[in-house]
Amino acid sequence: MGSSTHLASPEPLLPSFSDQTPHHVYLALHTSTGISPLPQAVNTGVHRVSLVLLHTCDHVSWSSRLYCDALAKTHARPKSQAVLLMGLLRALWDHQASYDDIPLILHIPDSALVTSLRSPPTSSASEVTAWLNETVQLFLSPLVSLRHSPPVSVLLPNPQPSELGMHLAQAYAASGVSPLSPSPPFTETSFTVHPLGECFPVGALRDSWTWRDLLTRDPLLVPLEQRVQSLRRLQAQRTRDLDRASRGDPPICEDVTLHFAAKVLDLSYLPQGSRSHYEKLLHERHWSIGHNSCKEDSTASERRALLTCSLCSSPDRCEDDTYDHVFRLCPSPLPCTSVGCH
Repeated sequence: MGSSTHLASPEPLLPSFSDQTPHHVYLALHTSTGISPLPQAVNTGVHRVSLVLLHTCDHVSWSSRLYCDALAKTHARPKSQAVLLMGLLRALWDHQASYDDIPLILHIPDSALVTSLRSPPTSSASEVTAWLNETVQLFLSPLVSLRHSPPVSVLLPNPQPSELGMHLAQAYAASGVSPLSPSPPFTETSFTVHPLGECFPVGALRDSWTWRDLLTRDPLLVPLEQRVQSLRRLQAQRTRDLDRASRGDPPICEDVTLHFAAKVLDLSYLPQGSRSHYEKLLHERHWSIGHNSCKEDSTASERRALLTCSLCSSPDRCEDDTYDHVFRLCPSPLPCTSVGCH
């Protein structure tokens, strides 16, 4: 297990109410890859996870907590249901610590998750999801109501209270800032931002064990095998880069040019003829750029000169002038500096 200061003693952070009005908690999850169209298209880069728990009793006063984190592309990514189950566990734990007999209504955006909580499945695709599902089941009581409230991207005039809550929760998760203006009719009692690991209430683990990440000390939201494989892959890449650096070779950068072009052209949905045509053009442009300029040369030396990278050419080095070489392998200081800045 190990020790962790911010996880060992969770504190009730919910607002207090004097009457028996049902307490509503709206959950919203937002994930994105990278901060530019290229990483998002090829699904590489930093993976951002934002989970929001939006609390209210009258749908006028709101209290929000945003749990967010950024995962490196080499790390295994948690399933959306696992993150939502962790948010449900936090809401149930805080409700149990803050209230006596006040009804709690949980608004969940995933209908399959609501069904699995009402009728636990016999098997699950992930042992982490199954374990979290069983843990949440221990905190469900007649005072707790589970409702499926789909996300609302556009808020229409005169919305239902659940539509308003889900719209605000999704806006919190997507932007990371408060969507509420200081003017009436809505008021924001609190808005706090926490690391994603703090959403997990370790105090809710009654006589049970859970795996912790050795680096972050947070509970694992992915299967142990996936986390071990990602760490081994990261160590292998570091060893490779150190070996290349010791030999004076530049680091190998990941090539996503063809993946990005395939996404932009939507090749998977094109007819076979059009897809073959574009694949041929992409291959030639990527690996044979500049070769058309040497078709009229009469001697082999002139042809070789036009096909050689002018940035790193030397008497003992002759590399093809292709996109792959310029963007990934060229040892010239100029492209190496550009690659290191991204």
